[in-house]
Amino acid sequence: MSALVKQFTALFGLALLATYAAAELPQQADDKHLGVATCASSTCHGSVKALEKTRVLQNEYVIWSRQDAHSRGMKTLRNEASQRIAFNLGLAEPAHQAKVCMDCHLDNPEPAAQGRKFTYNDGIGCEACHGGAENWLKSHTNKDRSVEENIAAGMYPTHEPKARAELCLSCHMGTEDKFTTHRIMGAGHPRLSFDLQTFTELQPAHFRLDQDYQQRKNDSDPIQTWIVGVYANAIGWLELLASDWLNPADLFPELAVFDCQACHHPLTDVRWKPRSTKPLPPGSVRIADSHLMMVWALTSALQPAQHEPLKQWLHALHSSSQRSIEQLKAEASAGIGLLRQLQNTQSQELLAEDAQRSLLKRIVHGGKTGLFDDYNAAEQAVFASQLLLRALEPTLYKDKASELFASVASERNYNIGQFRSAMRALDKEL
Repeated sequence: MSALVKQFTALFGLALLATYAAAELPQQADDKHLGVATCASSTCHGSVKALEKTRVLQNEYVIWSRQDAHSRGMKTLRNEASQRIAFNLGLAEPAHQAKVCMDCHLDNPEPAAQGRKFTYNDGIGCEACHGGAENWLKSHTNKDRSVEENIAAGMYPTHEPKARAELCLSCHMGTEDKFTTHRIMGAGHPRLSFDLQTFTELQPAHFRLDQDYQQRKNDSDPIQTWIVGVYANAIGWLELLASDWLNPADLFPELAVFDCQACHHPLTDVRWKPRSTKPLPPGSVRIADSHLMMVWALTSALQPAQHEPLKQWLHALHSSSQRSIEQLKAEASAGIGLLRQLQNTQSQELLAEDAQRSLLKRIVHGGKTGLFDDYNAAEQAVFASQLLLRALEPTLYKDKASELFASVASERNYNIGQFRSAMRALDKEL
């Protein structure tokens, strides 16, 4: 652990390490999952059209079943690509019956927590996110019952950004219990990507974001939700680095925690260049750090006094990856404490407009100068830039958002020059 990180930890003290105690994830809780059929009645959430005079839309089931890709989890596992992955992995069961696949592509509680109407054909159904409804199905329709009371009865707090991030990332990144390994990706599974606010917005909304909803759920500011997601990404990634997933079973450690593009490009495409955040020589197999780069941008823009400890730790993290697994795991563990301290400061209040603008300019500057050249980091920079741009410059957002997204539209055909050009063009406008 670097001396500056130790000093930073001592300065802030242990009190700042207190974090949101998220509810138990629905798949792991004991509450029985009753099945989507218990929610799909036309008088509950199965109305064909949204109702106007009710507190909720009541057509949530129809939106989910017709528009939400989560409902097609079983169809995905039965398709040719998934069956080929299962075959390549040498699984004893087909993909739609293999726990390693079902744990993320389906609602897969323990058999004892499956109710009479529960079926895997529901894919990722209501209770996969909202929690087993055994103890709140009947009572949650009571207008006098608070959100807190429903949560106490087993409903998962998806409206809380930290809880939602933990839930989403349990599949979209992985945990100590389930992880898309290099072997799984080698068998054909695509690389995972996630940004809490962007992905939330991309989902078909099955709620009405009105005053009543905001009062009941204390709805969060989009930029604050993005910050929560940035830290959930970063801390979750460090927890994976510090876990037993990294330990080598054979000659190599778990390669899924390393940067894919460090190896997966033609040898004639010489991409290496020195970077301030990666003090590594050419040819190094470097760990993936795209989850950490937006923390770098946040700290650089909002807490410049803490930027140096973060930079020193990033150097130590990358350097340790070239020495030993145990040193890498130790630096990852140290980083978790450092990032939680930074998060406690940066997530407390809504950002003023000048702070948002400073953050946007920092990200754009990093993009045009090569700091986010790795595809995964460029993707995160685009997610952040378009969100901030939409809040600060709606007209400019309409002109530039498509150009930003086009620069990272294809991982296979990613062009660093196109990404930098899009960032330079935005920088001139700002």
